[in-house]
Order: sequence, then C-alpha cells, then structure tokens
Amino acid sequence: MASLTDSLLLSLRGDQPGTLQARLHRAIREAILAGRLRPRERLPATRLLAKSLSLGRNTVSLAYEALTSEGYLTARGGSGHYVAADLPDAPLNHDPAPAHPAKTAALPNLPVSSGQPALDLFPRDLFARLTARAWRRAGPALLSCRDVAGLPPLREAVAHYLRVTRDVRTEAGQVVILSGVQQALSLLAHLLMPDRATGVGIEDPGYPGLVETVEALGRPVASITVDRDGAVPPSAPAPALTVLSPSRQYPLGLTMPLARRIAWVQAASEHGFHILEDDYDSEFRYEGKAQPSLQGLDPSGHVLYTGGSSKALFPAARIAWLVLPDRLVDPFLKLRHAFDSFPPLASQLPLVDFIGEGHFARHMRRLRMAHRDRAEAFISAFRAALGDRFRLSGGDAGLHLIAEPATGSFPDDRTLARLALDAGIGAAPLSVTYRAATPRQGLLMGFADIPPGEVEARLARFAAALAAGNL
Repeated sequence: MASLTDSLLLSLRGDQPGTLQARLHRAIREAILAGRLRPRERLPATRLLAKSLSLGRNTVSLAYEALTSEGYLTARGGSGHYVAADLPDAPLNHDPAPAHPAKTAALPNLPVSSGQPALDLFPRDLFARLTARAWRRAGPALLSCRDVAGLPPLREAVAHYLRVTRDVRTEAGQVVILSGVQQALSLLAHLLMPDRATGVGIEDPGYPGLVETVEALGRPVASITVDRDGAVPPSAPAPALTVLSPSRQYPLGLTMPLARRIAWVQAASEHGFHILEDDYDSEFRYEGKAQPSLQGLDPSGHVLYTGGSSKALFPAARIAWLVLPDRLVDPFLKLRHAFDSFPPLASQLPLVDFIGEGHFARHMRRLRMAHRDRAEAFISAFRAALGDRFRLSGGDAGLHLIAEPATGSFPDDRTLARLALDAGIGAAPLSVTYRAATPRQGLLMGFADIPPGEVEARLARFAAALAAGNL
C-alpha cells in the first residue's frame, strides 16, 4: 500500500488540475492502465486510504464509485473494491484541463447537500438488475415511445403509489413525468400566467432554487409569509400561481395543520388561483402520522401536485411527477412538447418495476427507520460537542436539522456552512432562504447521509474548525 499511497500523493499535489475527488479518480485510473494496479488486485479500504492520504472518506468513496461505474473497479459486498478483470478501453485522453473549466465555485450555495438521503442504503444491485431486465424486455414499440407525458406504465405505477400513500386524487392520464419541481414551475408559469408582469407566490423563507426559476422567467416574486403553521393564506386574492410545501416547509420544517390546509384550498377555489403543492420530504416523518396531501383535499382542481424520486433514489435521478386536473392536461402537454418533446426513456424505464413491484415503498420504509436512527445519533453527538454554542431543532421529519446560535448571533452563517462542508457535514446557510422577511442566521445541517460511526468524528472536525477560526 505504501507505494500506491506515494504515487497517489504525487497526483494530489496542489498544482494539479481538478478537485481532490477528480485527481484521485484520475490517479487510480492511470495506475490501473499503467499496470501498477493489476487485474483482481484489492484496493485499500476507503477509510484506510482516506487516512493515509489525509482526505475525507467521502472523497475516496466517490472516486471508487466513479471508477466502478466506468468498469475499472468491481465492488464485492463486505470485501471491498478490486481492479476489474476485464478493463474498459483506455480513454482517448487523460482529462486535460479544459479550456473553459466548469466554475462550480461561482454557483450559489444552494441547500442541496443538507438534504442528501442515505445514499449508502440505496439498493444498487437490485436497481441494476431491474434496469438490465427492463432493457432486455424493451421491444421496438417501447424504444420508440415518444409520449410527451412519459412512459404509460410508469405513470400507472406513480398514480397508484400516490393514491395509496398520499391520498392524491389522480388517474394515470393526469400524471406527467418531469425532471423536478423547477421544470413544473416554469411550464406552469407559462401556461397559467400569460401576463409576464404577474408575480409567482413563493414562501418566505423558502427554497432559493424556486426564486431563481421565477427570476429566470423574468417574473416578479411575491413573498408568502410563513408563521408557525406554515404559509399564511392570503387576505386578498393571491398570485395566479403560488408554490407551497405544506408537508414539510422548507427550510423551517413546519407541517401545515389541517385547518390551515383547508383554508388554502378554499381560498384557491373562491379566488380562482392555482397552488403548486411541492410535497417536499413528505415521506420522511419519524413521529406521528403524515398529513394527507393538499391536492387530496381539493375537489375543485385548483391544487396541482408535484413530487419526485430524488430523496428516495439519489439526487442525480432527476425524475419527478406532476399531477394535473383533467382540464389542464392537454394544454400543458402541448406546451411541454414545445420545450423538450418528451422525457428520456433511459431514466424512466427502471422505475416502472421499481415502483410497480413495491421496491420503492419498501426502500422508503427502510430509509425512514435509518434516517430516524441517524437523526437521533446526530442530535446526541451534536449536543455533546456543540450544545453550549448552538440550539438544535428538528429531527421529527425530513433530512436536515436547524442549528441556531444559543446566544447572540453568528458572524456569518455562510462561513460556518463552508466549515461544516469541509468537515464532511452537508450544510447550507439559513439566511439565504429569506427575501423580504428579516433573515435568521443558522445552519441547515444534513444528517441522513452520514454513515453510522462517523458522525462524532465529523462534528469534532467542525468544532475544531470553529475553534481555530475563533468563531
């Protein structure tokens, strides 16, 4: 292992291009292609290699995963990673620095990592088998399917799942497969709000990605006040389209009570505006019973429902669904066809059986139990390490907790979020979720994707970084 570590250390020098993960990935791949790592040779465990290279274990794990997906490594459950016996063709180049490198550092610090699910629990082998089986069975009719609403069998599976688990009023013909809530919002704004001067209602505080979508459309944002029961119903007519997250308000984690939900449904029906229900984190409730969907309470068809698979599968899956009332299906599909014709087959095909055969529901049950345990472990370790400096809230639902100063205020929650990320904790600043409302300083801290046994070490690194910076 010493010789391997030495060669990898040279490749990780600060003057090399790319992130640490990209440099490690490139170095291991080059060692394999050069024969320094031989076929069937076992690689060091991620923990040991991370320690010897002074890297985060997650950096090593992601590099191993990328090499496995490319065919350079094979993963054996309980045994580790091995160089593949049959290597893929060598790449035509060795990742030279691009002329126009992606400027990820310039992107806003969006709260994505703080909402990461337990990716280590995703049933990869099962999903791979279902994917392979689906492609073997796919005939010419399926391979040429250009249904603008998405694969019919997937829409059938989604409709059944939503009726059973979320009390959504829907048939398959009302379901449209999309890439996410932001795509749903942009298309609905075009469809329902032809006047570009009309504002879109967004919760304040709320998800910054929705604000960016509205602003990218050249439309004003109408802030919707949030109190202890979630979004406050309008006293005057609301914007023609308002986005709500009643099941778990982002970022505060509030669950809208039934009376408030009914008030919103009645207001939409009486004043003729539409609500886009973002059923954010509804599946991850660890105490009590989940409230039914807002859409299920609406007989008038003014609530449009959107949900997705990124928290149950993996963020890069980019599969979501939108449930429309019958009167909007045809005009929406006509508009959608003008933008991107139809959703890609490859991302839909594996989900047909994954949802339809009950694997999705079983995986969600497993995630709920694991996330609950990880929340409890994080809260306990956090209070032991940082309880004198921070007040922690949440933990009964969702994938993140909120850490706020126990006394006084933070110097800058953006700085603290970067320190937490460097320590291996998914974090985002609370302040960036506010617009018109006075910002609260705090951290959204993800716990679900921290494997058991690592939470104390990561929190210790975070505490040490705070102490080193006198923060």
